[in-house]
Amino acid sequence: MAKFTYVVQDNEGIHARPAGMLAKEAKALEGVKVTIAGNGKTADATRLMAIMAMGIKKGMEVEVTVEGENEEAAAAKMEELYRRAYKILYDNRDFLLAVQKELLEHETLLNSDLAVNANIYLSHFPAK
Repeated sequence: MAKFTYVVQDNEGIHARPAGMLAKEAKALEGVKVTIAGNGKTADATRLMAIMAMGIKKGMEVEVTVEGENEEAAAAKMEELYRRAYKILYDNRDFLLAVQKELLEHETLLNSDLAVNANIYLSHFPAK
């Protein structure tokens, strides 16, 4: 059995997008069973709705357990996904801030809508 823990960084906790990424990756791992525990609940990590139903919020710690063939390698892959997914989202933050600023300087309806969407995305990933 291999395990790792992770503190959720997303302002919205584990919502549909990250839960979908996690479930997809867990399904792709052959010969192992992946479970996620947190907030007093445990779920099969291949089940998107089960992960979302856990109610994991920002700042909560989750523990991921991998059992089966090549469990150490599978756990390392899952842990990399957790850490990489949020790093990618945060790395894009500076780019989106620049785009949002540029869009707001050109006052058109389309640019305004794009800037609002960028703002919604950015609200999920506050400055570190």
